[in-house]
Amino acid sequence: MGINYVRVGSRISQRRKELKIKQAELADRIGIDYKYLSSLETGRRRTTLEMLASLCQELNTTYDYFLLGNIRKNMEENIMDSLMLCSEADKEMIVEIINFCAERNKNNLTK
Repeated sequence: MGINYVRVGSRISQRRKELKIKQAELADRIGIDYKYLSSLETGRRRTTLEMLASLCQELNTTYDYFLLGNIRKNMEENIMDSLMLCSEADKEMIVEIINFCAERNKNNLTK
């Protein structure tokens, strides 16, 4: 099974757009020309592991997402990976939900 670089590039582009980051801004952050980033996003060029690592860091995601289109299957790992894709406001809301559920279940256990 080979790597589909067009799909990898599409996922890079999609994630960048979700975060509302312009190509030139992302390219500058990872030290490449925006034209090179454009060619990665369209699949015309292949990414290196080092470049993929930089993209994962800047776009707050994992190799799994870019290479496979999904994140790990283990629920706890998947939750942690998914949290990386959330904004700080979303993370605060998630913490509130978790605390609410934990408190509700704690009350049910004591009955």
